[in-house]
Amino acid sequence: MSLAYNMKNCPRTVPLDHWKILIQFWSIDMIKEQSKKNKASRAKNTSQHTTGSKTFAKIREEETMKNPDRREPSRVNMFFLTHKPRDEKLMSEGTNKIFLELEDAIASHPEKLESTNQDDILSQVLGKDQPGCVRTYGRGVVASDLWGPKSQVETERLIEEVKEVNL
Repeated sequence: MSLAYNMKNCPRTVPLDHWKILIQFWSIDMIKEQSKKNKASRAKNTSQHTTGSKTFAKIREEETMKNPDRREPSRVNMFFLTHKPRDEKLMSEGTNKIFLELEDAIASHPEKLESTNQDDILSQVLGKDQPGCVRTYGRGVVASDLWGPKSQVETERLIEEVKEVNL
């Protein structure tokens, strides 16, 4: 689209001089490439949270306070709480599929629902967390904050495997 066309379609809430800067910024090749990359990344995300502006930390705290023993909700329970729409008819296909997979995994391995390691049911269904981020904990929480250094996590995982074999 041309600069003239974009300038004529300036939103009423954006000052014209700001709009002109935005149009120029969006026309930079590097920004166009970044936009394509971000669009492809968003397309892969099939399940959006439904918490609005309320942080995951606040939801986790509220749910912890509801528990008589003040135990934090599992990551699976947090996923259910943060991704369930008010009107279940509005649930996306992707979210519905994940919910069904989580419910199947819970039915198959109920003992793993309250797991506190990185190989919990949520990781088995959704895959490993990305570096620097732990699902259902929001921004700023990394794996080592929850589970310690990688060597400690590996040790705990091996202990869990040995326990399962001995059962």
